Amino acid sequence: MKPLSIAKVAIAALFVILLTSFTGNKAQLDSKQNTHYYWYLNNGTTYDGWYTTAQEITRLEEAYGVYVDTNPFNGTLIASGYAIKGYPHLIYASVLLYSH
Repeated sequence: MKPLSIAKVAIAALFVILLTSFTGNKAQLDSKQNTHYYWYLNNGTTYDGWYTTAQEITRLEEAYGVYVDTNPFNGTLIASGYAIKGYPHLIYASVLLYSH
């Protein structure tokens, strides 16, 4: 091969690597949306289960008959999601759910 053709191959390989680094992997995106947390009720004292945020919102809406989301404005804290199971909690809650 000529030295010029090796440079062209190297530039093309760098271009391909650069373009593929900006696209998100569907498995990575799904894993972020499907993160499971250890949910606690009653201000973080009563263990409720290990669910995704969407599953816990659905469970709480069915159990209490109220609208549940992560917006604290005019809401009452009803559940806290932790990445680590255990009480007393070693970390702050990752997700807080409020009823409206």
